Amino acid sequence: MGQAPDFTGVDDAAREAVQSGEIPGIVVLVGRGNEILLHRSYGSRRLVPDMTPMTVDTIFDIASLTKPLGTTLAVMSLVEHGSLKLDAPVGRYLQEFRTKPFAQVTIQRLLTHTAGFPAVPPTAAVTASHPATMRALAKLPFDYPPGSGTQYSDVGFIILGEVVARVRAILRRTGDEADGSVHRYADLVLDEQTHEVFRAGTAVHLTATEFALLHLLLLHPRRVLSKADIVAHLWPDDPGRDDTIVETFVSYLRRKVDRQGLPLIHTIRRVGYTLRLPGEES
Repeated sequence: MGQAPDFTGVDDAAREAVQSGEIPGIVVLVGRGNEILLHRSYGSRRLVPDMTPMTVDTIFDIASLTKPLGTTLAVMSLVEHGSLKLDAPVGRYLQEFRTKPFAQVTIQRLLTHTAGFPAVPPTAAVTASHPATMRALAKLPFDYPPGSGTQYSDVGFIILGEVVARVRAILRRTGDEADGSVHRYADLVLDEQTHEVFRAGTAVHLTATEFALLHLLLLHPRRVLSKADIVAHLWPDDPGRDDTIVETFVSYLRRKVDRQGLPLIHTIRRVGYTLRLPGEES
């Protein structure tokens, strides 16, 4: 057994922070693997109307940590699902923002605090009614033209929260969110359960191998897959198969899928194949 860790420095730092008045209290948790090495509370969790000692099970309001740990993760989950596009204007998802002034307010600019919105909304603008809140926020003047500056903004993330809520509501109604069996990328939709594929709303009829190849590409959008990767996935019981067959099936698939819109299936010379929109980086 190794020597037990010495947390004297942690104790000293925590007590100094409390005693100096920098913070009223703190809970420290240190772990390694599945083992808790230190779980200790210091100071107070409440000062008014009366002082209450901090406890290790105190629940903290994490405030704006919800932006990266809640809202951003929810947004990027929908981006990965293909249900949300970072470069799309917010008006694509919220009807309150479909007017010309918001044409340059994209999901990415909301995420990066560059959308032009004020830092904090007026108190009266945020109500229990989400549609009413969106209408009120859509009436706020910009602090700067979208994309021309940066300002930390609660307004932008309130709007993003509503984007997530409405997109997920649509997915629930259509059943797309039920079990993750429906995959989307741009205007391409693949349903694992029904083995249906649609491009821009038009059915695309694929053979079993073509379907499996498209499914593989959809599971790894923008990632370049080598011929060896594809052979290993499509023909796992035949590792010695000539990988030139991949070119044939990619050609078949491209003629069927890309006939309906912008090319999505791309050849990266001497590397492999990828599914992405024109101009997107892998």
